Amino acid sequence: MKLFTPFLAVWAASALVSSAQTYWQDSFESDAPGSAPAGAYTVSPSSRTTTNGAMVVAAETSPANPGPGNALYLYDLSGDLTSGDPTHLRADFNGGTNVSNVRVDFDFRRGFAAIDPADEDTRFHFAVARSGDSLNNSDFRPFELRILNRGDLVVNSIAGSATVATHQTDAINHVTLLINSHDTNSVTFSDPALGNELIAPNTFVVYLNHASVGTFAFHQTPDPTNAPQIDFLAENNDLGQFAFYQDSRRQGELLVDNISITAITEPVTTVAAPTGLAGTASDAFTVDLNWTDQADNEGYYIVRRQEGDGTNWIIAELPANSTSYTDTGVEESTTYNYTVQAGAAMIMSDASNVAVISTPAQVGPVIRSVTAPDFVLSGETAIVTVSTAGAAPLSYQWYRGVTGDTARPIAGATSRTLSLPGFTASANVWLRVSNASGAVDSDTVALTVQTPGTTIVTTEAQLNAAIAAAGAGDTILLADGTWNDVVIRFSGVGTATAPITVGAVTPGSVIMRGASRAQVGGDYLILRDLIFSGPYSGNDDEVIQFRNSGTMAEHCRVTNVALINYVPAAGTDTDWVSFYGRHNRLDHCYFKGHDVPGVTVVVWLDGSPNDHRIDHNHFDERASGGGANGWETIRIGTSDYSLSSSRTIVEHNLFSRQDGEIEIISNKSGDNIYRYNTFLDCAGTLTLRHGDRCRVDSNYFLGRGRSGSGGVRVIGTDHVIVNNHFEGTAARDGAAITIYAGVSSGALNEYYAAHRALVAHNTFVNNNGLAIHVGTGFGSRNRTVLPTDVTLANNLVTRPGSASNSLFGGDAVADQTWTHNLYQGGTVGSAPAAGFTAFDPQFKFDALRLLSLPTASTPAPALAEVTLDIEGRTRGAMSDIGAHELSSTVAAVVTGAATTLTTGPSYLAASRTVGTPNARLVNSSVRAVSESGAAILINGFVIGGNDLKSVLVRTIGPGLATYGVDGFMPQPSVVVFNAAGTELDRNAGWDQDDGGADLARASAAVGAFALEAGVADSAVIATLSPGAYTAQVQPVDGTGGTVLVEVYDLTPGSSSLTNQSARGEVRAGQEVLIAGFVVDGTAPRRALVRCVGPGLAGFGVADAIDDLTLRVFDRAGEVVIDNDNWSSAGNAAAIASAASAVGAFALEEGSADAAALLTLPPGPYTVHTSGVGGDTGTALIEIYFLEN
Repeated sequence: MKLFTPFLAVWAASALVSSAQTYWQDSFESDAPGSAPAGAYTVSPSSRTTTNGAMVVAAETSPANPGPGNALYLYDLSGDLTSGDPTHLRADFNGGTNVSNVRVDFDFRRGFAAIDPADEDTRFHFAVARSGDSLNNSDFRPFELRILNRGDLVVNSIAGSATVATHQTDAINHVTLLINSHDTNSVTFSDPALGNELIAPNTFVVYLNHASVGTFAFHQTPDPTNAPQIDFLAENNDLGQFAFYQDSRRQGELLVDNISITAITEPVTTVAAPTGLAGTASDAFTVDLNWTDQADNEGYYIVRRQEGDGTNWIIAELPANSTSYTDTGVEESTTYNYTVQAGAAMIMSDASNVAVISTPAQVGPVIRSVTAPDFVLSGETAIVTVSTAGAAPLSYQWYRGVTGDTARPIAGATSRTLSLPGFTASANVWLRVSNASGAVDSDTVALTVQTPGTTIVTTEAQLNAAIAAAGAGDTILLADGTWNDVVIRFSGVGTATAPITVGAVTPGSVIMRGASRAQVGGDYLILRDLIFSGPYSGNDDEVIQFRNSGTMAEHCRVTNVALINYVPAAGTDTDWVSFYGRHNRLDHCYFKGHDVPGVTVVVWLDGSPNDHRIDHNHFDERASGGGANGWETIRIGTSDYSLSSSRTIVEHNLFSRQDGEIEIISNKSGDNIYRYNTFLDCAGTLTLRHGDRCRVDSNYFLGRGRSGSGGVRVIGTDHVIVNNHFEGTAARDGAAITIYAGVSSGALNEYYAAHRALVAHNTFVNNNGLAIHVGTGFGSRNRTVLPTDVTLANNLVTRPGSASNSLFGGDAVADQTWTHNLYQGGTVGSAPAAGFTAFDPQFKFDALRLLSLPTASTPAPALAEVTLDIEGRTRGAMSDIGAHELSSTVAAVVTGAATTLTTGPSYLAASRTVGTPNARLVNSSVRAVSESGAAILINGFVIGGNDLKSVLVRTIGPGLATYGVDGFMPQPSVVVFNAAGTELDRNAGWDQDDGGADLARASAAVGAFALEAGVADSAVIATLSPGAYTAQVQPVDGTGGTVLVEVYDLTPGSSSLTNQSARGEVRAGQEVLIAGFVVDGTAPRRALVRCVGPGLAGFGVADAIDDLTLRVFDRAGEVVIDNDNWSSAGNAAAIASAASAVGAFALEEGSADAAALLTLPPGPYTVHTSGVGGDTGTALIEIYFLEN
């Protein structure tokens, strides 16, 4: 058996050397082994059980202390991840009086459970906070230390939870915490073993085995996720109790000894200024400074530099006891003023004396810097650049080889930048720079070629090994199939042109299940093509993190990934994607069924801008959280960082049926942009809850009349809300746009008035409530400050049939500007009448965009803040009022609304069904002779999905003459019916009314041949809900003939056409009935094709054809498949099963109907059916697209 280091020996090695006040000391040596600890501890449960408790252990107890003497054994063996009994030991120190700073020391060893590297649950926790509260409740602690059985040491702080170190699992460890809860003052610390520290306000430093593992910040209230009850930044003395504990869902064991809590020092209040600052310019680009250190409590020095009357910039922050600094950021022939200050956190000394230093001119050539890549991918361009100085003119010559070897000059390489295209072999290069005063050579630059590779892995061990070995440009692919309980720990360093990628061999064919999750931390990493399919059984509450342990992600990307119903069966809080780090991107992903508390996508801040991008994702179907908070789809920031800038861009995303809570998007930071998003049929709003200077631009809020649907809530200062379209919303929160009043002062989670909000060029159509409300919430919950300097300009509002209802509301706010707003239907309410003009914009539903657009407007002066319209076109000096420039509504769309076609993974079809290829039916047609009565030609189609779809239906008779067709129907009308037989639309003469221009534009949009003006062909544009429909031909004058019936999908980004049918006659002179259809997409799609004759008899068709055949032809006229008598086919059982799956009526076994299953690559096809032996009669052709 391995001998363990005694607790006592470890403690002695780090004994305190100061005489600081001691608040608590316990080595458990005076306690009886096997008993509860004798100190003033509160233990839960109060009586030990077989699964929970705290007990003093020694060599003779069971379990036995592995070292000599006594120790405290804490255990919780009851948790099963869903329920259990907690173990909690806590004690007040300093008599329960809270203090502002403490040093905490204790020894520990992990418990006795076997180590499982994948186990993240077996653990014990430690915290220090105010006296009196239960620290196992996150409401009452500013931080938490987690000691995992497998060896991880985790710190939970304002930055979240991160593994910061690894403890010894088979030996005794020592922890030291230096904690400062003072809100303004730092404290200094000095120890021979640990070194010197300056501990900033509301921070703590953690040491493991006498080595620092990091400095961390307190949780700041209000933060509903972490510490909602106590504002630790509002009081200086927050430390009066410590606790060891385990929660009710997990298990844990821990051996603890030698607990010591002492004071660190008194807060720093003054710092002495440095003296004697002097310096010299050692060359044209270097200034050397030195000074005398007069302070003995400083934590750092700052150096300032000023050029002339310019800004006095901070150019350096130096450690304590510094007395010199070399500034290499200066330019030649320039005079600078320098000062130095000493600091201790927020306490600064006076400035030193001013040192005035002038740099000389640089005459001879000098190379100031060389920039070269770490490596060059084989075949790419190698680029090396230098920064130089010296009297002009300067000459440049690059050479191959090492510095000084002039035998191989590079032809044409005579500038500061060397460019070597098609670089395939590693080489050395160098540069000589010269002028009249001499020459200077660069150091040798080694250019290394790297050839990326691809590795396919089949196990988690192979995956981990491949990631560990990966270099820039490498790709690691998971083999297709199901991967259970795999944690992808993805770290590495790629480059902008050569990222490291982890993905699937076949996008969408790797299914992550169980406890699987992903951690992405490093530089230029890409995770792609995976599907996480529920339920989720992992023990981490974040499924995908832009960090891996303590390594944050920088310039990393998660793309083409889906999370579907990936939630814990117990319904516990789970975030799906958590952003950390900087410059990361989440794009073309699909999220559905996030029906537990937690944020679907959350961005965490650390006080600095993070510049993330969230784009082209589809957020689909999230159930209501029942009014609870914490069900946001996207949250950027938290209340504690609401005054910080994030600079995150959220654009081109589709939000459909997102019903989690009122805040679909919850903005809690500054300088974010929300643009080009579509909110479709959602019960919620885009809420600027905290933070300033955000822009909400060119979004669509399409409520479809849904209860709870809304628009934008504006809270905070300097927000811009422009170019948005609100239609059919329920005006949740009282109006489509609510501009909030706020409190005069208070915690960061309060409501702050929306001063200087700009609300302009927005369009409001048929919203059930006010369009805009100013001063929302005024008078409630201490909101006594109305927003000021609000500008509301160039907005367009219509609500026909509501003449007596107000369109605008709120309180009279100071310095408000209402100008050039148009309204129709209703009154301006409490808004000033001078800012409005009653005007009929003649709105018309646009079937291609699935929303209403104005057809008339009154231009108004353009706003500097709004240079484009909602579809990305430039606005002129006089701009149309509302979101759209009228000229744009008849031109090609530059930036359209987000739809299923433009969002989500490439491998998911519009139905968003896993395993269904990305291919869809975009148009169908049938050409045949059509008569009256039962002999009419019918083209049937079915719309699937959840939203509206517009289709173009055309019946072509005379127009066929251009293509050499004789005997055409002279006047075919078109009538569209629903499944109940209700007529929905009809047309007889496509250009006989004012809809002709729309029909011509629609025909051009789908690539259909143009209809000739004045010719008696017919067409309609029908906007339909999901369901079954038929397009029927009826001769206007009763004269039959050949006719072509076409159905085109006008809105491929909404819902889908799932099947087509055509009913017509096989007769003399028309021995073949032909139906055509087009498959569009990126992958082959399985289809069921049936030609039915005998099977129609059961539906009352008296003259159905008795025996028929089926043939499918591709674009080249080649036969893809044929069939005669479906039940004689080798896959007859599969044909019957497919028919049942799509809801088609069953064909009788042995019947003379024909059917086939086939896989269709994208392209056009035709189905031919004809009678066997010249048989004639009515036939039905059906094409069904299968889900997978």
